[in-house]
Amino acid sequence: MKKLLLPVLLFFLIGCQTKSTESTSDSTSVVATPQVAYGEIKTEVCSFKDYIVGDCVHIDFSCGDFGAAQRDQMDDESKKLWTDLSVEDSTGYEIPNPKYVNKQFEIRFNHIKASSCQDASAPEKEIEVQNVLSFKLIDK
Repeated sequence: MKKLLLPVLLFFLIGCQTKSTESTSDSTSVVATPQVAYGEIKTEVCSFKDYIVGDCVHIDFSCGDFGAAQRDQMDDESKKLWTDLSVEDSTGYEIPNPKYVNKQFEIRFNHIKASSCQDASAPEKEIEVQNVLSFKLIDK
């Protein structure tokens, strides 16, 4: 049992890697893509791209879709800024707030397991989502 526990523990502590395939004109190669280990805190500077309401809310940044992100641990200032990313148009539809499109934000987050609208067939299913810890505007 102890021999099995150590490799499993190291796998979770180090984090896993996924592999993506890249095609070139003459060959296909496999490239290792590092992932953030579950729970590891990461800080990224990302541009706000879009706010889309459809099957789910998609809050698109240059570093990914944060629509399913948990925001419970953000301070009040970060929460207010996050909420301000969208505005209602004249028909009541939520759209990206033009004053923030293409602006740079610092996002501090880790990953957690939480329910998400990403799988409508199993809404109780938990998936890995971002857990935003702090959020601030870099470009003013």
